[in-house]
Amino acid sequence: MFNCAVNSDWEIGSSITWEGNYQGYEAFQKGEILDIQEPQKIKFTTFDPNYGMEDIPENYIHVTYLVSPKGNQTEFTVVNETFDGNDERSAHIKAGWESVLEKIKEITDKMNRK
Repeated sequence: MFNCAVNSDWEIGSSITWEGNYQGYEAFQKGEILDIQEPQKIKFTTFDPNYGMEDIPENYIHVTYLVSPKGNQTEFTVVNETFDGNDERSAHIKAGWESVLEKIKEITDKMNRK
């Protein structure tokens, strides 16, 4: 989560938080672990109290990370579910993921050249 340290005990129903500094912004997000199926799946909620939204369940995003083998490669899938119908918020999430995925591609390209 954009240069944040994650804290959790990784048990279903437990809290998960992210804290750090991203480009001068003191970031903090919180959520709950919904599902873990090691090593291929984790699902959690997340909420950024600094985004200016009310801290209610329908404003939490559900995020699922899925990792699956594809031949000699690994496929990483991210599913973001929002429940508030806020197009601006969805665009913000998408833009954030585009920058993260660019960085992942940069790192994996370097690894593949070795």
